[in-house]
Amino acid sequence: MFIVGIVIGIQFMVASAEDKAKVKEALVPYVIGCAVIFGAFTIWSMVVNVMQKTF
Repeated sequence: MFIVGIVIGIQFMVASAEDKAKVKEALVPYVIGCAVIFGAFTIWSMVVNVMQKTF
């Protein structure tokens, strides 16, 4: 995710006006994907902590 973020950032910095719009469109799925991955990790870690306290 970190490398993809860097690539998207570099593309945004060197892009023309039309290409910046395309990069912004690619940014939306990237941000949603990051939120899903971090959210899934958070839910998983909470479940593991609850199960360890239970047993």
